Amino acid sequence: MLRDHKLEFEKVYAETVEFGHEDGCLTRQYLFESSIADLLEQQLSIADVQHHLIDRDDVYSKFEATPPEWMWIEH
Repeated sequence: MLRDHKLEFEKVYAETVEFGHEDGCLTRQYLFESSIADLLEQQLSIADVQHHLIDRDDVYSKFEATPPEWMWIEH
């Protein structure tokens, strides 16, 4: 979804290596710069992707997303 927004997509840093499972659905977590949260929520809504609300108080540096749990997204 964000690949169509090149500048914003560059602010998505990492994703979890493994999918999770919740209520019979696959889940995945992403680490991104907080400045794109509004656009991300908008794009998820447009694509009709179910998601939890973005917790804007759950803040980490991009360097905390380390292997083996996380993989960096190449831009």
